Parts: sequence; C-alpha cells; structure tokens
Amino acid sequence: MKRVYLTMIYITLGLNVLLPWIFCKIKGFQYIYWPVDEKYLDIAVVFLILILLITIVIVELSRYGGSKIEFSELDNSFLLGNGVTLLFWFSIILNLINIVVTGGFRGIIVGAANSTIIAYLQFFLDSRLLYFAVLLKAYKRQKIEEICIYSFAYVAVSFMYSSRSGIFWMVFYNMVLLYALKLSKRFVQKIMLLMVVPIMLAPVLYMLATASRSDANLSIEGMINQIVGRVSYLEISAIEIEQAKTGDYVADVFNDGMENQAKQIVNMLVPGSVFQDDVQPNQYWRAIFAGWTKEAAKEHYTSMYFVLPVYLYVKYGLMVAVILYATIIYSLFRITCKMKNNAFALFVASYFFYSLCQFFD
Repeated sequence: MKRVYLTMIYITLGLNVLLPWIFCKIKGFQYIYWPVDEKYLDIAVVFLILILLITIVIVELSRYGGSKIEFSELDNSFLLGNGVTLLFWFSIILNLINIVVTGGFRGIIVGAANSTIIAYLQFFLDSRLLYFAVLLKAYKRQKIEEICIYSFAYVAVSFMYSSRSGIFWMVFYNMVLLYALKLSKRFVQKIMLLMVVPIMLAPVLYMLATASRSDANLSIEGMINQIVGRVSYLEISAIEIEQAKTGDYVADVFNDGMENQAKQIVNMLVPGSVFQDDVQPNQYWRAIFAGWTKEAAKEHYTSMYFVLPVYLYVKYGLMVAVILYATIIYSLFRITCKMKNNAFALFVASYFFYSLCQFFD
C-alpha cells in the first residue's frame, strides 16, 4: 500500500505542481481564471511542495504496507465469476441511456437528471469504481485485450459526458496497479507501452471535450494554456492564498461550503430531495474569489476546485493546514493498510487520495 500512496504523491507533485511551474517559468505566466500577482504562484509552489514532501517522508518512514501486493493477498470473491463484469457493462448502458435522456453535459449541468431513478441507480453503480474492479480483474488474469476494452468503454462514456477527466483516471488507475501489484516484467512493459497511446491522445480529447462544452474558439496556444491551467494546482492555489492574505474573498459563501456539501450528499443517498437541490460547492468558487454573484455561479457551470491543503490554509492558517493535511493523508494510509479486503483498499487509496486533494471538485 505504501507504493500506491507514494506513486500518487509523486504524480501529484510532478503533474500538478512541478511541470506547470516549469512551463510558466519557460513560457511566462498567463492567468486563466482571475488576475493574481505572480509572486503568489511561487508561494503556492513552495507551500504545495513542502506539504507533499512532508507527506512523502511520513509515508516512507511508516513500517506498514511496504511490499508489492500479490494476487493471493487480494479478496478473490468479486474477482471470480462474471458478476462485477456484468455490473460494469450495465453501468455503461445506464450512462448511455442517461446521456440520451438528459442531453449529456448541458442537461446534467442544469439538473435534468436530479431526483431521477437513473441518477439514484448511478450512485450505487459508480462507473469509476466498477471500471477499477474490472481492471483489477483483468490484471489478475493478465489479459491485455480486456484491459483495452474496459478502458476504451470507460473513456468513451466519459467523453460523451464532455468530461475531460476520464482519460486521466484511466491512465492513473493503470499506473497505480502497475506499481502496486506484483506482476511479470514482460506484462508491465507491454502495459507501459500501451499507456503511451492514451497519454498522447489526452490533449486531443481535452480539446474536443472542451469544444463540446463551449462555443468559444481557442487557438492552439490558448488551448495549451487551458490544459496547463486545468492540470495545474498553482493558479487556483495562488488566487486563494492571495485573497486569504488580503481578505478579498467572500467569506460567507466560503464558510457555507461544508454545509452545502453535506446536504447534497444526503440528497444523493436517497430518492427525491430531502434538502433543496443546489449545485456542488466547487461551482461557487467564482462567487468566492472572482466577483460573481451566487446566482450567476449557479447558472454557469465552472469546473473549479479547492486543493485541500490550500482550503485548510485559507480556513486555519499555515501551520494548522500542514498538520491537518499530513494527519488526514496518514490516517487514510493507515486505515487502508488495516483493511482486510486489499482490493477495496486499493480503490479507496487511489480514488480518495486524489479526490481529497481536489477537495470540492
């Protein structure tokens, strides 16, 4: 399990922090979301590197979960038979029906699927979880063709939703399993070679998904800046840190975020709506930091998010943020190490670490 966490932390450090920072230093920083003093970009880099390095040290020094996981250690109950495979394909069909019924991305954004039986079923048939399950099963069987088929189906449905994250999660899960499981060297080399294709396709799919969401025509340079800005944690973190320092953010909307999140979780858990339907807290980001009204933030979807360490920094200050974040990640690490079902622990570790980092996304 230690290898899983270290892999995810290094991916976060490289993909979301260092590479965007190097890009900005070479090409020059151009803000995408909201004007921000460039010095806060450097402060964000230092803060995120510091907190991720502390997390790496804590996990490295732990005596738990150090070796690669063998398939004999996994709970094989769901890896046997066709149950999980049928559920995966059922979730794919359910998503296709939902796309047709709601109109895809635009329909979902305006709440066309809210309180429907399809939305309720999707909560229990999460395609990302089921994709991970069938992927793990394919890795156990070391069937490369199955890995390709499941991955294509998952990315295709994500793309139909105009989602730009599907291909990321596909590559991410494969990388986690490659480093977490004890596999033959030849099999690992083949998968690593295959991963070159989706990595090369990722920018193209991002551009196509973005074009399907918006009528704006961006140049190649503009799209590159969009991709770097979307992957990067730096600009958003810099905006949040600067406004926390100056007190310019809208504190009332910021402080309502946790209550809003809790109410929407309850609404997701039961048919109908216990509380008034609302957008997810990440959609209020522009109302907090970019001068939008709450009504405008509700009407116009913007895939913005808090990075958890920076959220904690804005709310509690530097020292408390470092201590809390390190405690949260180490606690998650220890909990997953203690789980008897290593297959489920793998999913919890890989999914929740990244979701925790992107707190409100």
